[in-house]
Amino acid sequence: MTQRHLAIVFRGTGGIIGQDYVSRVCQGVSDIVEEINPEFDATMGGIPVGAANGLGGKSMRRAVDEAVWDATGIIMHALHLNPKRKIIVGGYSAGAVAAARVRKWLLTNFPDNYLCSFSIGDPTRPAGGAFYKGVPCPGRGISTWKYGDIRDYRHCWLAAPGDMYTSVPDNRIGDIMDTAYEIVSGFQLSDPFGTAQRIGEQIPVILGEAALDPLAAFRAMGIAAQFVSEGTAPHIQYEFREVWPGKTYLDLAIQHVRDWASRYPLT
Repeated sequence: MTQRHLAIVFRGTGGIIGQDYVSRVCQGVSDIVEEINPEFDATMGGIPVGAANGLGGKSMRRAVDEAVWDATGIIMHALHLNPKRKIIVGGYSAGAVAAARVRKWLLTNFPDNYLCSFSIGDPTRPAGGAFYKGVPCPGRGISTWKYGDIRDYRHCWLAAPGDMYTSVPDNRIGDIMDTAYEIVSGFQLSDPFGTAQRIGEQIPVILGEAALDPLAAFRAMGIAAQFVSEGTAPHIQYEFREVWPGKTYLDLAIQHVRDWASRYPLT
């Protein structure tokens, strides 16, 4: 029986399957792509956000670890049933971290089955990460771990200018923000707004403990403060913000997946 290409996707924090950006991308190509959401709590430490309203919510790090484990099992089972099936990977925000790890695993273990991938507001975006013929968003993602070959256009980084999670300065300022983000992600994270506040709060602690550059720390605090003052809008408006006139970031993600998925026959 012919099967659609398999899309393994990870929603953002508090996202709802079927409504999150990753689901909306898959819905735009549902004629040739099957959406699968691995087990992923999509929580950031217990502070209510969206559908993640349990006070005992897992940290982002733990939730991502569990999601990656489940996703790799789903992929191996799918390829056992159909060794020729093509795999698409996508993620938004915290889900993009899980997606990056799964993408790396897939390219290492089943490179011929990798079809394409996309990430939205990706903390793991390397400097220069963009999309085919696209102008990269300034800087890099806020995670200390980055992943992806910026010359491999099978992956599409959707990164809006001003989105602190995917665009921090690629210098000492960004290093301070990376460290703060990792400290918070291992303990209790909240929604993007709360997370941004806590990053700002951690920077003085990092400064005192590690004797970091005071000027860089001051600038890092300014970036976090501006992001918070905007209500984290650059991170949560990808369906409205335009890559170019008439084309939103969400539109581009759908176009990217359809383009690559249409190049290979269903198996």
